[in-house]
Amino acid sequence: MFLDPNKKINRHRVNLPHWQQGEAWIFVTWRLGDSLPKALIEKLAEQSTLWETRHPKPWDDETQKEYNRRFTLAFEILLDDTHGSCVLRESGMSAIVADALLHFHGDRYGLDCFVVMPNHVHVLFRPLGENQ
Repeated sequence: MFLDPNKKINRHRVNLPHWQQGEAWIFVTWRLGDSLPKALIEKLAEQSTLWETRHPKPWDDETQKEYNRRFTLAFEILLDDTHGSCVLRESGMSAIVADALLHFHGDRYGLDCFVVMPNHVHVLFRPLGENQ
């Protein structure tokens, strides 16, 4: 089951915004603090803000695709350029992350797949109900 935009989405905020919809699959990416140069992040954020002022929400599907192409995909490409210290390239460090992800697999969440990159991590999982 994937996110259904026509069903209720629970949105809450602690340190980061969280969206959850039952046991829908969730894709998460996180990165190391030095994975992108600060100037590059600021430039991309400035361009995104300018683009958004020229394309006010709500967006249709084509506008959303254009935004994702210009900014989300651009951000992912920059991450893949492996900026920063890339400490997750070290097998011991990547093993710590992998072990942590696998720790609650089958108990609190179902882990479909993950990849530990040199400076960021991608994870596809879904929360499990209390009876699983």
